[in-house]
Amino acid sequence: LAQAAALRPPQRGERASARPLGGRTGPQGPCVTSAQMPAKGEKMLPFVAVGRVRDGVTLAYYVGESTDERKEQMKDIFGKLLRAAAQKLQAGQRTRLQWNDGSVCCLMDQQGLLLYCLVTAALTYPERLAFQMLSDLVVETQALPGLEEEGEHAFNAALQPKMRELATQYEDPDLFPQVQVAAFGTSQNGLGPLGNDQMQSSRSLRKRTAVSARQSHRKCLFYGGILLVAALILMLIGQTFGGGGGDPVKEAARAAEALAGTAAPTTSQPEAQVPGQLPEETEETSRRLLMI
Repeated sequence: LAQAAALRPPQRGERASARPLGGRTGPQGPCVTSAQMPAKGEKMLPFVAVGRVRDGVTLAYYVGESTDERKEQMKDIFGKLLRAAAQKLQAGQRTRLQWNDGSVCCLMDQQGLLLYCLVTAALTYPERLAFQMLSDLVVETQALPGLEEEGEHAFNAALQPKMRELATQYEDPDLFPQVQVAAFGTSQNGLGPLGNDQMQSSRSLRKRTAVSARQSHRKCLFYGGILLVAALILMLIGQTFGGGGGDPVKEAARAAEALAGTAAPTTSQPEAQVPGQLPEETEETSRRLLMI
């Protein structure tokens, strides 16, 4: 496969691909350079195809490019890959190869009958999304009859609308925000990879600060509760073994009864006083004053 039409695995030391394709070099993925971005008006997923491995027949393809030269170039590359797949790929195997500033993703079905291909205009397009799209195409294709007998481009009418639909769906940054970063080097918040890293670091710092504050608050509550319990125990010990010697529970009950008796309203009428006669308490007070 690596010998077909200048397709090759990523080489060590290359700026755009000094890693296995689809890998990550940081929290937000690989940095995006202008050489990796699709040209203005170019689709991120310009080519989709499926072919029969046994005889190298292209059963269906979809091209999103507007130029005939680009269209024929991608069709020719897929034909070469299809002829090489019988010796290079096993059933269920998948691979991603670098091609110019983009890549070619290939997926062999579980029976080893068909090869599915997707071209990405940028190396930064997520590998997981590329093979997820091809897996969706596999499900759509396997339901069609005649895959082992039909000739060249026999399924264009049946599969091209679905290929176009899948390519449009997997290019949509509203559905897959990763596409925004892959295509333009910015996310939907307008920040590039470096800005996203800084924003992520700031969020992580705020999160760690909030967690630390909650832990400190819990510790304060815990130790405060211990001090409160210790103070109550010391107070009970002081009341039990101190000079008062009384039962604090009984004393509290007697105080409550006395308070209730004082606050209870009385319905008895005051005793009538004889004119000129002092109350008994007044007479007792007068006798004490005379004795003094």
